[in-house]
Amino acid sequence: MLKKLIVIALAAVMTAAPMTISAAQLPQEAVVSYATVAPNIKNTSATVGDGETMSVSYMGRSAAKFSNYTVKSSNPSVLKAWRYGSIVKYTGLKPGTATITVTEKNTGAKDSIYVTVKNPVNPKLTKSSVTMTIGDTQQISYMGVSADLFRFYKVTSSNSKVVSASRYGSVVRLTAKSAGTATVTVTACDSVKTSMKVTVNKQIVKPSISIDSTEIAVGETAQISYMGKSAAPFSDYIITSSNSKVVQAVRYGSVVRYTGAGTGTATITVKEKNSGATDSFKVSARRAVAPSFGDTQLVVKPGSDPVYVSYMPKSADEFSYYTIKSSNSRVATASRYGSTVKITPKAEGDVTITVTSISGDKATINVKVTSKTWHEAVYKDVYHPAETEQVWVVDQEASTEKVPVYIQKWRTICHACGMDITDNTTEHMKNHALNGDEIGSYGSRYVWCCYDTDEWAVKNEVAGNTELVISDNVNSDGEYYMISAGWKQAQRSINEAENMMFNLYSTGNYEFQTRYLVRCRSCDEILLNKIDITDTTVYKEAEDLWKEHEAEHEASGEQADGGCFTTQVVVKIETTPEQGHYETVLVKEAWTEKVLVREAGWY
Repeated sequence: MLKKLIVIALAAVMTAAPMTISAAQLPQEAVVSYATVAPNIKNTSATVGDGETMSVSYMGRSAAKFSNYTVKSSNPSVLKAWRYGSIVKYTGLKPGTATITVTEKNTGAKDSIYVTVKNPVNPKLTKSSVTMTIGDTQQISYMGVSADLFRFYKVTSSNSKVVSASRYGSVVRLTAKSAGTATVTVTACDSVKTSMKVTVNKQIVKPSISIDSTEIAVGETAQISYMGKSAAPFSDYIITSSNSKVVQAVRYGSVVRYTGAGTGTATITVKEKNSGATDSFKVSARRAVAPSFGDTQLVVKPGSDPVYVSYMPKSADEFSYYTIKSSNSRVATASRYGSTVKITPKAEGDVTITVTSISGDKATINVKVTSKTWHEAVYKDVYHPAETEQVWVVDQEASTEKVPVYIQKWRTICHACGMDITDNTTEHMKNHALNGDEIGSYGSRYVWCCYDTDEWAVKNEVAGNTELVISDNVNSDGEYYMISAGWKQAQRSINEAENMMFNLYSTGNYEFQTRYLVRCRSCDEILLNKIDITDTTVYKEAEDLWKEHEAEHEASGEQADGGCFTTQVVVKIETTPEQGHYETVLVKEAWTEKVLVREAGWY
């Protein structure tokens, strides 16, 4: 610190004009001087036990430096001594005497104390084992009456929760706390020991109840002592009720607490678990008399005198079994007054007074506090004529029917004239040949026809003579081929029929269905002719019918010609509207109504 101060001072000198500094002007380091205190031991002599450590002050609190003092024992084998701050600590090592001297090193000042080291009398308990009961106290001598210092001895318990032990002069004082065992040991300062075993038993107190029987109300709780104040643990007692639906009982410290639960009689028994001793009493439980009011409504004026209303007949029932409560004490207060309720009106308003018995039964009375008068409601009669209305009566329900209109049929059409030659193909072709027509071919395909006839949906009316025209199509050799005008006209008619079917379907009044036809041309038998929506189940049915029929022909050595055919059908959805008429019916008969003119109330 001094060097730092010098550097700062020199730096200040260098920034100013040169000047001369003397040694006296340099900063000086602070010097702490300790006071010199002569040692002063208050006692001139002391006694210490063999193995015991004690202490004695050799100076008061001062600024003296403890390291300036030395401590010395005149006989280190008998007594060990050392400095410990402002005190001297010393320990007896064996019987004998020694002088402890304290010297202040600077002045040579001294003081001393004469110490006698004693060998303590060996402790000896007069009993090796003791049996006690919880709460008991006992004193056991551990040494004879002598001049020995009692501080030479220490008493300990191996389990202070079972028994506590302390030195009390020349005896050991024992206090039993809980059941169990513990070892109590007395140890001298020279480590010589003696011990004894202490066994603490529970205190057994037989239960004793002062009554044989009593009565209680349902909902009421009472208690009675089953033992006096003692050290016996309450947990050693079992409380039982012979009928907990009538009386419930529990242990509550040194008393039995029992509550009426239902009407009847039950026996309460107290049993001490260790000895099996019991005592009991009978309890009869009954419901308190149920409260009731003669009237449920009471009208009083604010500020008037209290009104007394009976809530129960005069009987031997305890009035303390009943509690009285007002729903609004600012309007009216209520209190129990024997077998009546005392009602004191306070201010305008409505309040409910409730009386509740200890058994849970209740009675209420509504109290109106007002200075007004009650007026009944006033009505007048109003006549209402009969009410009628027009009701629609259905004569015939609306219905919807799906009627087949058009069907696809397999037809043969002449390419020369476009005529339908399904039933006379050979004759028609022969006539063309006789007339010298060059085109004598025909073809078969599905054509839209009316459902109940074979007439095309759009009639083929070919006008004029048959003539050859160049087709818009190309054959397999890449050359245009010739067809008749009649065939082209028939083709247009077929296309127009297909367009017409599409247009009908788009209106929503028509729909497409499928005709399932199973026909045998060999025997001309129709096995199935059914119109339905497209359904794979129906098709499978048709297929199975044909296979079965074909098998019958084969079994007879015949060949069946036919099979399963499906064609589309256009079905018209025809809806018949509902038909009916209106009738006049009575909705409500004429009646007379009482109309409120003035409401009932307090005015």
